[in-house]
Amino acid sequence: MIKKSLAVVLMALMSSLANAQVTIQTDKRVEILAVNQNINQLPNRGKGDLKIANGENQLLLRVTALVDGNGGKSKFNSLPIVVKFSANDETLKFETPFAIRDERGVRNFEKQPSVKVTRNGQAVDVTTDVIFDQTFALIKDYDEMLAGYNQAGGKAAIQTHAVNMKAAVAKPSTPKVSTAEFASTSTLQTDFLSMSPQQRQEFISWAVKHIND
Repeated sequence: MIKKSLAVVLMALMSSLANAQVTIQTDKRVEILAVNQNINQLPNRGKGDLKIANGENQLLLRVTALVDGNGGKSKFNSLPIVVKFSANDETLKFETPFAIRDERGVRNFEKQPSVKVTRNGQAVDVTTDVIFDQTFALIKDYDEMLAGYNQAGGKAAIQTHAVNMKAAVAKPSTPKVSTAEFASTSTLQTDFLSMSPQQRQEFISWAVKHIND
């Protein structure tokens, strides 16, 4: 009975979560490097649409361009840019603030690095910051870079309040749901809605893994 009740509730919660998302779109010159939340095992990196939870969110991204020079075209990669914003059930588009085609464009961008963020063509208020402290590793861990930035408390930092999944297995009360409460759909839904967007996703991932326990 408990397993059946949990399965029904999880299906309802996952359906609700799927309909409560923010869609991130980028132009071909904006590359997403990391996101401040788990996104259902999907790759963080790359271009194109990305679905993330509602609420306060944060992206680590960079602007790229093919730049004309004396020796032909070369690739420009900006320093990582942290963008903090709040959104609910909508589509946001992230674009370069202007076309970067030559060294002059690169210099202008580097003087004031930023991205243009809009919803339905209207500007969206965001907080941005640049990460200057770089590692020299060939393969950079951008998730770790974003986590380190948040721990340092930059102006675009947010508190992720990540749920410790090992602790959740040992102590089911961590996500505010006990075994006895699984039988009550309304109670579980109430507790679920009291969580932050990231806690909701992490709880669903944990519950699915342990549904047969």
